[in-house]
Amino acid sequence: YKRQHTPTRVVLTRQLALLGYQCENATQGQAALHMWQSGNFDLILTDCHMPVMDGYELTSQIRQMERDNKDLGHIPIIAITANAMKEASEQCMTCGMDDYLTKPVELKKLNASIIKWLKLSPASPQTIKPTSTNAEERDSPICMQSLKEILGTTDSSIVSPLLEGYWESVAEDLTSAEHALLEQDELNLQQIAHAAKGAARSAGAQNLAETFEKIQNIAPQKDWNALSNTLMESKTEAEKLRVYLIEQSIIESTEASL
Repeated sequence: YKRQHTPTRVVLTRQLALLGYQCENATQGQAALHMWQSGNFDLILTDCHMPVMDGYELTSQIRQMERDNKDLGHIPIIAITANAMKEASEQCMTCGMDDYLTKPVELKKLNASIIKWLKLSPASPQTIKPTSTNAEERDSPICMQSLKEILGTTDSSIVSPLLEGYWESVAEDLTSAEHALLEQDELNLQQIAHAAKGAARSAGAQNLAETFEKIQNIAPQKDWNALSNTLMESKTEAEKLRVYLIEQSIIESTEASL
């Protein structure tokens, strides 16, 4: 399994362990390629956007090596993408990927895709009973129902470390986004927002994810006033998250405000 952004990687690693799979991680595409060449893997999960070498180039290089050496066979490659647009799915297929899943990846969808591409015996995907979603749940910085669908559990021993790690990540994302905004670097800002959106969804921070999605969509237009306002919305949502995590005793009250 190959993935860059830490919160998403933590969630997927947890999901794979829950499903009974062992995995190894690479933080960028070049390292993933070297791992595949020297290891013995049954399947690759890859983000489309990684440093040094992205998931598209990683897949293209693996497919070329497989064509050059028939003994390598065909390893299934599944993309994990935050982009549900048709163009993104077409790009995944064009470069040689077998399938793609959109973040946040629900446990049962991940399991179904892995079973399909590994050609394992049919297994019953985990069923999660839906719970009612009231106004309080919708207003909460963390949607526990979303986390349950993603992780298969809301056990605090699993959720708390994930959210603690996510808090560190989102603080870094906001700092990076602010720097990109000050430098009026729309491409970097768009990439930061794209990764932050996926991480937020994987952590159940739906409201925060929506603000990052707005930034991602506005960045190409270079509307700096709108971007500044939307980044303030992100900071407001992040502050709500900080208070929530303190109340749940997940982080210390000494954590700095954003």
